Amino acid sequence: CSTPTGSPRIQPVYASPHASPSVAPHPDPVPQTSSPETRTSLRDLTTETGTLDKYGYDVVRAEVHKMGMIKSDFVVRYFTSCLERGYFYIVMEYVGGGELFAHIVKKGRLGEAEAARLFGQMVAAVESCHRNLVIHRDLKPENVLVDDGYGAKIADFGASREADLTKTMETAGTPLFMAPELLRKERYDESADVWSLACCLECMWTHEI
Repeated sequence: CSTPTGSPRIQPVYASPHASPSVAPHPDPVPQTSSPETRTSLRDLTTETGTLDKYGYDVVRAEVHKMGMIKSDFVVRYFTSCLERGYFYIVMEYVGGGELFAHIVKKGRLGEAEAARLFGQMVAAVESCHRNLVIHRDLKPENVLVDDGYGAKIADFGASREADLTKTMETAGTPLFMAPELLRKERYDESADVWSLACCLECMWTHEI
């Protein structure tokens, strides 16, 4: 992020330990994980009224912290974030193919080979999340992006939570893709993501959303 000459200096919020030093400096030595050709996108997370309130800031800061914990070829790569005069920005990997949802709508029912490939990549992404004790809680075709090579990348960790804190009855996510225990407001764990993955597979295979 950059600001015009003379404007207040932006405040870094969190830099991923997996980000490239050329994108997000880190106090500890960090291995180079992205090539110079890596494209980035800038996401503005301000509200319609202009700036984030304290609750919104805390939610977004928690989101980028969890994104920064995960290193997977099938999760949208997070680089850094910054706060400037109440405006919150996230710098992350650019994924040019759009949402999986739009891909399904455009193509209709996906072939078995394509659906299996995308589903396998999504499973690998979720496995990486769970290995880092992160439950996504809102897996759906709208939160899966497709890159230029038609590979899947999971995005949007706004509803995610740390797994060791989720023996809870708190409901989060999209009802059509929620596990039954969430809908019944029962205690749940990371297996709730597995149910949502199966719902995504059904969407790809049947074209019913």
